[in-house]
Amino acid sequence: MSGQPVRRVASLFFIAGWFAMAGGLLEGCSYWLLQEAGLLTRDTELRSVDLNILWASLLVYGGFSLLVLLVVWPILSILARKYHKPWEGAAFIIFGWLLFYDLLSVPARLHERGAIILALGLATALCRRMSRDTDRSLAWMRHTLKPLTALAALACVIGVAAQPILEKVRGARLPAPPGNVPNVLFIVLDTLRADRLNAYGYARPTSPFLERYAQQAVLFEKAFSNSSWTLPSHASFFTGWMPSVHGGTWQKINRDLPTLAQELDKRGYYTAGFAANTYWTTRFSGVASGFLHWENIFADPMDSFMNTLWGRKIIKYAARVVDWNGEPGRMMASDINARFLRWLDARPERPFFVYLNYMDVHDPYNPLLEYSRKISAHPEELTPQPPVRLHGSAKIAGPDNPERFGESYDACIAGLDAQLEKLFNELHRRDLDKNLLVIMVGDHGESLGERGHFNHGTSLHVEEIHVPLLIRFPGRTPPGTRVTETAGLENLPATIAAFTGIAPGTFPGRSLEWWWEGRATEKIAVLQELEGEPIKRQDPPPRPAMKSVITDRWHLIVDENNKVELFDWLQDPIEEHDLSAMQENLTLVADLRARMKGILALRPGFSASLPTATGSGMNQETSAGLANPR
Repeated sequence: MSGQPVRRVASLFFIAGWFAMAGGLLEGCSYWLLQEAGLLTRDTELRSVDLNILWASLLVYGGFSLLVLLVVWPILSILARKYHKPWEGAAFIIFGWLLFYDLLSVPARLHERGAIILALGLATALCRRMSRDTDRSLAWMRHTLKPLTALAALACVIGVAAQPILEKVRGARLPAPPGNVPNVLFIVLDTLRADRLNAYGYARPTSPFLERYAQQAVLFEKAFSNSSWTLPSHASFFTGWMPSVHGGTWQKINRDLPTLAQELDKRGYYTAGFAANTYWTTRFSGVASGFLHWENIFADPMDSFMNTLWGRKIIKYAARVVDWNGEPGRMMASDINARFLRWLDARPERPFFVYLNYMDVHDPYNPLLEYSRKISAHPEELTPQPPVRLHGSAKIAGPDNPERFGESYDACIAGLDAQLEKLFNELHRRDLDKNLLVIMVGDHGESLGERGHFNHGTSLHVEEIHVPLLIRFPGRTPPGTRVTETAGLENLPATIAAFTGIAPGTFPGRSLEWWWEGRATEKIAVLQELEGEPIKRQDPPPRPAMKSVITDRWHLIVDENNKVELFDWLQDPIEEHDLSAMQENLTLVADLRARMKGILALRPGFSASLPTATGSGMNQETSAGLANPR
């Protein structure tokens, strides 16, 4: 090959560009196809992707390749001048290795070292083949450049335009909506426990707006979610079924079950969702099933970057060097508000069903400094400055200091409360708050050190399942009403159905109107389910599967090992004292077990035995405590 330096420089840039385009295109297609085929590992699937991955992978992979090029160019220039040898072979190895390592890493089936070594072997073989006749290899790459560029451009167009086009086509086919039906705003305050709100008696000033709003709405004092983490709780919100029926535990939601968005779509509603939770409230998980418009992942540059292979890896290793407040790329309440209001002002003229998911109260907590100052005498520990800093350079609130951890949580609530006030002021300014059914609810609570537990999805104790619930529809909900009876969130679909004219019986449960109208006179018990962790480890062992049933006073928890706990949660709100072994409570335990079995029996297609950590049913002997409650 000619030794002209200019040609060598041009060849290096050309090789890098060709491999960058091919690698980015293959990465995006691989992520999408492997995800749809269910061939990604669980850790990879946790951050699901949509068609936007096609352009995001091209941009990030191309940018990373450019950085590599800028590093190796001067090195190869020096070596080529010193040893008087062409450098195209080294370029084939370097950029070939990047491509093979990328493709081997996407499924996350190989160990990191294995992917590195195998990619190096494949790149070496590629180099040998292409270096036999470098001129011919470069000619072939030039010949394929145009179709490769066309494919990359097409992928970008599909990634950017596919969903908006499909939305317009589907929107044009919506049936005519019935007259005189309300708009529906369904607000999920992710990870918000009830007892940290002023409307529920909390002393620290976390939520003055929600306290005022409760005076215009119906507030449920004893509302309980059906699980203690996001996916199963959300799936119950939208289908009305228990986790063991809808399947939204560690898997996708059962697509055969009708969802609120699907049924309202059939009624002519324009359905839209704006969700800050990028792990569980996605199209891939099934939460977004039936929504015509959906804004969730690839919402900003950082989130788009983190959805690509190199973005994930860079953030992972950067976390060992720097700390930042909150989670990079997460949409805050102000972002959700802005996106929703922008859509609202451009929406079609028909009734809407909008779901908003706010993640401001979800760990890692990231309260703004102004709210940390309102809550704590140590705001710098709740909101360290600067926002991005060297790892370990600032004292931060964490589980090792439960008091500060709780303050940080409260400061996040205060910030969310302020944003909710801004949202409802904007709705009022648009005169959209009159014919509007608003449901505000927490999907689950949060452990803040009770019994050594932190975060959620760790148990079914009351702090992880007792959530706020406020419902308001002017003219139909009595302002300032406080419902003291126990209520389960699996009734939300039936409630919305009753207000919007969906046929009775479409969803299980009953409308929560029964509660504030005093028609729910029987003693209510709410069921919770938590599937075992699909994790193989010995220390600590995976959390067992468990179920619980809670009434207006008593709370029974039974796990897959037949461990039984009973709490008087009204007298013991942090559930420190297990009363199940007391002789005078044996009849009560048996009665609650029977009620649990009765609730399960109302769920078609479900065995009353507890699931194991792998999701299979227990044997008859192990589940005897539930199958034969007396």
